[in-house]
Amino acid sequence: MPEFKIFKGDNKRDLKMFRRDNVALVFVILLAIVVSMVIGAIMAFYHNMQNTNLIQAGVFIKGINVSGLTKEEAIKLVEDDLKGQMNDNIELTYKNHNYYVEVEQIEAKFDVASSVDYAFGIAKSGDFIKDVTDYITVLVHNINIEPIFVYNDKELQKYLETIERNLPDQIVEASYY
Repeated sequence: MPEFKIFKGDNKRDLKMFRRDNVALVFVILLAIVVSMVIGAIMAFYHNMQNTNLIQAGVFIKGINVSGLTKEEAIKLVEDDLKGQMNDNIELTYKNHNYYVEVEQIEAKFDVASSVDYAFGIAKSGDFIKDVTDYITVLVHNINIEPIFVYNDKELQKYLETIERNLPDQIVEASYY
């Protein structure tokens, strides 16, 4: 059997160098394995995030948590909740006079579908850095999306013209300014 001076302890300098080189090599190999696993996990997570049909965690629409829901589930949940919150009429006030317009008369509603589309698109733009940044930001700070309030402008204009004829402080004669 061959004799190895290094293991007999004959040469302490060689033994120290052998240990130091091995520790550095083992450290570099372990670091490479850990970095590879982290990169692989991030890529798998990103791929999964891009291809999921669920809304990201931390997303609210008008205060309603839609995290982890599909588009259809989110639309139904938000519409049902907003219908319960929305009044049947809108109050308009002018100099202590109140006027009420029916919500149905001017076809007023919230555009829930576009809000859900926006919520669904968070962190799904295709730009890796931007998506990861958006994902982490929304996860940490949450986001509350306010849906757009839409109405029939012509119907509202008609109603306002009707109210205008009955407003106090009307000009009595056309010659007055």
